[in-house]
Amino acid sequence: MVIIECFFSIYTKRAILGGCMSLVIMLTVTFLLGKLSGYEAKVLIRHSLTGMYTLCNTISLVLTTILALLLTLLGISSSSKSKLKKDHYRHILQIVKLDTVVFVA
Repeated sequence: MVIIECFFSIYTKRAILGGCMSLVIMLTVTFLLGKLSGYEAKVLIRHSLTGMYTLCNTISLVLTTILALLLTLLGISSSSKSKLKKDHYRHILQIVKLDTVVFVA
């Protein structure tokens, strides 16, 4: 538990918990609504393939925009005369690390 506290802030832990709860709810609803046969799944995947390409392109565009905005934020915050807390920079670093991992993957 100490390792998790070192890497994740309370906000990141809340986001991860919310994502896990959403996953459990979606899996439960999917299971309760019914199962697809192999043929039906194949047809659905074939029809949604173009949408998947668009989704992947949109995700990569969003991730590069986030990185650019965070770099701008760092430039503005470092040139300002006000003193920012160390947590501010740590949160930005966490976002950048996660963004980079998702972008590369």
